[in-house]
Amino acid sequence: MGRSSKYTDELAREIVERIIHGESLLNICKDKKMPSYTTVYDWLDKNDRFSKQVARAREISADTIEGKIIDVIERTTPENAKASKVIMDALFKIAAQRNPRRYGEKRQLEHTSPDQSMSNQITVEIVKPFLDKD
Repeated sequence: MGRSSKYTDELAREIVERIIHGESLLNICKDKKMPSYTTVYDWLDKNDRFSKQVARAREISADTIEGKIIDVIERTTPENAKASKVIMDALFKIAAQRNPRRYGEKRQLEHTSPDQSMSNQITVEIVKPFLDKD
């Protein structure tokens, strides 16, 4: 059986569920029973409902990634601590990219006018691009 290129609610639902469980769209599309990567992106461009579902699934998947981070923490030993840190940092960056409001970096700034008449404290959310070099 060849790859499907016809949009169906059933295929869309499976893609969304797999994204929620932390699987990347690229890996999902490597599955021979799923449509190709370019086909899915075509669907995303043409189907607003599907596009919104995938966007929401990516946000939700950040919570799945949080669970993976906790799993890594629980399995960390003195011997594998450095490798675990690399894995956790990568997972945290992915979670922040997928749901920046919940997992992005936050900075607190204080602003006071020179005469002290205006004083505000604001929190600014800074989301670094995934490939940003620190």
